Amino acid sequence: GNNDADAAASGVTVIDAQTRQVAGFIATGAGHHEIAFSTDNRHAFVTNRNAGTLSVIEVASLKLVKTLSTGAQPLSAAHSALSRSVYVADGKDGRVSVIDADKLEISARIALKPGLGPLRISPDGRFALVLNPQEDLVHVIDVSTNEAVQDIGIAGQPFQVTFSRTFAYVRAMHSERVSTITLATLGKGRQATVQSF
Repeated sequence: GNNDADAAASGVTVIDAQTRQVAGFIATGAGHHEIAFSTDNRHAFVTNRNAGTLSVIEVASLKLVKTLSTGAQPLSAAHSALSRSVYVADGKDGRVSVIDADKLEISARIALKPGLGPLRISPDGRFALVLNPQEDLVHVIDVSTNEAVQDIGIAGQPFQVTFSRTFAYVRAMHSERVSTITLATLGKGRQATVQSF
């Protein structure tokens, strides 16, 4: 990602992994960029923070094929193979836009709370976890229904999440402790099990 306030200079540079040479540059829109790929690697989805858009790039041709308005400040994007959708968290609007990865259209918008940050998909593709440092929360979205099903409190401004097969590990900016969320306890009407070390 090439971050720039000038839309013409802001986008993504593609590197050929074999030659290590620049294969191309695609202007996508102003601001910081996060990149997610479809499971089949057909499309790359690029957030444009200052432009309020998500750009869709066809990987084979390195061409920009669509630009979607996702909100005032798209910060993070992730793809779920299970729902065949891309989830884009907007920090300012406090909502998640759901993009159908086949039709390349917005299929749903999920209202959460302003202050959203990183969004990641669980390893089985079943849940989207959206960190909210401003509210000390992890929002959980069930991708089968595109519904927010849980809010999990994590003190100290959670800002990073990674996964094993069993747990989500959440780091917070103002804590030396790492919180673990048991993935088997996620879901509507359930109480998530949270521990820390």
